[in-house]
Amino acid sequence: MTTAGPVDHSSDVDAASAETTIPSFPATGETIMRIVDFPPDAVYPAEAENAIFDELDGHAEKDAGQERAQSKHFWFHRTDSIDYAVVLSGEVTLILDGDESTLRAGDVVVQRATSHAWSNRTETTARMLFVLIGTEPQSAEEIARTRTALAADAVASSIA
Repeated sequence: MTTAGPVDHSSDVDAASAETTIPSFPATGETIMRIVDFPPDAVYPAEAENAIFDELDGHAEKDAGQERAQSKHFWFHRTDSIDYAVVLSGEVTLILDGDESTLRAGDVVVQRATSHAWSNRTETTARMLFVLIGTEPQSAEEIARTRTALAADAVASSIA
């Protein structure tokens, strides 16, 4: 992980030493890299949703994703970050608001504050690498309004 602010290229201080508690989600300007194993969805107990978000201290992220989750998956959430996700092994399905994609080893996804869930519908564990870059908080509605305005501007520019 790295902390927000200027990057220290001079010292040998490890921002993610063994004694460091690494947060589950980065604050604005922070980065976190982690490798995550996703067991098959079938092995999770019925109360997995609360247990996972309790363990990650991720109830705010869960709540941010729930407005669009429509009960699609117990792991549906949204973070204020740009996420680079790489499937290292196995297969996972990325579930989004209105779509889903099955990803296999070598596939890469870049997400920008996207409401989503990772579903392992196979019988074997999938392994992924994530790099999360904390961004300024923006609601899904703010992002949608900005995208709509940008699209309208692009149309107006093409007509002019």
